[in-house]
Formats: sequence, structure tokens, C-alpha cells
Amino acid sequence: MRTRRGRGGSPRAASCKSPLDGGSGNGIPPFSADSAGGGGAKRLKVPTSEPGLRPRYRYRLVNVFAERPFAGKPTAVITDARGLDSTSMQLIARELNVPQTAFVFPAEIPDAQARVRIFTPTAELPRAEQPTIAAIFALDQEEKLERAHSQRRVVVQQADGPVSASYFARVMTVKQRLPEFVGTYPEPDAVAAILGLTRDDLLPLPLEAFSAGVPFLIVPVRDAARLRGAHFRDSIWERTVRHFEAPHILAFCLSPERPSSLARARVFTPALGIREDPATESAHGALVVYALRHGLVDLPATAAVTIEQGAELGRPSFIQVVVVHDNGTVREIRIGGQCQSVGEGTIVAP
Repeated sequence: MRTRRGRGGSPRAASCKSPLDGGSGNGIPPFSADSAGGGGAKRLKVPTSEPGLRPRYRYRLVNVFAERPFAGKPTAVITDARGLDSTSMQLIARELNVPQTAFVFPAEIPDAQARVRIFTPTAELPRAEQPTIAAIFALDQEEKLERAHSQRRVVVQQADGPVSASYFARVMTVKQRLPEFVGTYPEPDAVAAILGLTRDDLLPLPLEAFSAGVPFLIVPVRDAARLRGAHFRDSIWERTVRHFEAPHILAFCLSPERPSSLARARVFTPALGIREDPATESAHGALVVYALRHGLVDLPATAAVTIEQGAELGRPSFIQVVVVHDNGTVREIRIGGQCQSVGEGTIVAP
């Protein structure tokens, strides 16, 4: 439940609608290609402030892959970024200093409802699942989407092409690139030492790396107790895996906290400036591919599984992976989860 201010300043309750609910309710036009002036729709104004002052832009803070507020991965979304150039967006992303910030513009291609650009505090990304989910969730919260009741999907435009988001209950998923095999790391003792473990704490399987855009070295750990006890040792990583094709490490076990989940994971990405990440959607398609490849799991041809992450950081995350495979050969992967709105504010244009 969130509150909005009615006339006279008194609060009024507003329920959190899902993208399947009908009607906008507040007269805000859908944020689509038509809102840029075509199709007879009313053109939305570029955010402004008082004359002579810098424009102000509204943003929302969204926790992605979270079943409750202040869990999952924090993401900022500026739901109407018109008037901002690349330099300004990078400065704002650095100032907000969350892992990723999404900037929303009118779409430039047919069928897409918005164009989304994604920035970390240091660089722009051509595509990423987590901020895409956050952006669509934030637009829905502001009732700027045309709901596709029958198709249960929304299409947005990103730098490397259109991305469709699908809805099922409260879970939103987006399609992920199929992970590609990168290579095998030949020194399991070194990898175990990086995690503060021994070789006996790992399953006797090859340490393989896969990439769906970001390469991860997959490390199978015997059980949850060993995984919880892992502590990352930067000095050993600096001398070893840092120089491998996949310097990021995903350690996992098949004994999650919830019986309904498939696995529990911890992800370490010091090469990206994040020692441990609370939710790493770009890694979990690779985890499922690895588990199928080595016969660790037996899944139906189309399966929806949950990966747990972030509990050790106090930000429990639940990443949904929908996988379509043919006798272990993966054909399609979708990544998603629930979102929570935890705040909003304004920021001036640089």
C-alpha cells in the first residue's frame, strides 16, 4: 500500500495495481511512441522547474527480485528522462549511486511502449534484465503503460533491440541471452582458497565459465553451511582468477533455505567494484545451464525455478528462472522476480 496526497494535502490510499489491471484511473496518457506527439495522443511535457532554475526529474527507487521492501537489488528509475543527454544521465547515475539507473524515453520503434537507457555509476549498459524490470514496474506504478491483457506482455526498446516483459501473477520476466561457454579454470584449489574453503568443500566437477553478456565462473559447493561460511579473499583472487576470462565468481549449492527453490547462490564481482552482489540476474541463467549440463538437476522441458541470493548481505533476493530445454540443451531462458517500490524523489538536471 502506498499513499498519495489528495487535494488539500490529506493523504488518500492507492492500491498497487499489477500490469494486468485495466484502466489508468488518473488521466495520465500511456508512455508510448504516441506520447512523443504522434497518433493524436497528448504530448507529455519535458520536466521543468521554476523559470531560471535547472529542470527537475522525478525518480523512483525500486527493489527488484524482492518479496518485501528493503530486500533484493536497489534500482533507480527516471520515468520521463526527456531533455537529458548521455553526459547528464551518467552524472545522475553516479549521484544516485545505486547499482543501476534506468532512464525512460518515448519509444522509437513500432510496438514498443518506451525506450530505456541503463547506466551504472560508471558506464552505460546496452542491456540488462534487472533495470528493465524496474523500469516497467515504475511505469506501471505511474499508470503510463498500455496493458496487454490478452498477451500479458510489454515491449520496451533498448540499445541492442526490443525486449519483451511477460507477467505471471506478481512475477515479471524478461528474455535473457543464452549463456555461452567461456572456458574451464584449471585450479580448483585456488578457487576454493579464494572463497576461504578447501577443495573438499566443492563438488568434484569442472569449474566452468559461461557468459550471457557478463562472464561468470561457476563454483559448485557441497552444502549450504559451507556456502554460508565462505569469505572472499581478495589477495588470492588478485593473483589468480582476476586474470581469467571470467573474473566474476558464482558459488552455489543445491540445498536452499526454501524447499521450493532450486539453489542458493553467492556472487562475487570485485572486478566491477562490488565485492558481493545481493542479486545477480545475469549469472543465474548460466547456473541453470551448468546444473543441467552436469546432471545436477532433472527438470521438465519447460521449468520455472527459483534461485536464492543475498541473505548473507541482509537483502534476501529470489530470482525466477524460466528455462526451456531439450534433453539438457537450453533453448530459451527468461529471468525475473517481484518488485517493491520503496521511495521516490526529484533530482536537478546537471
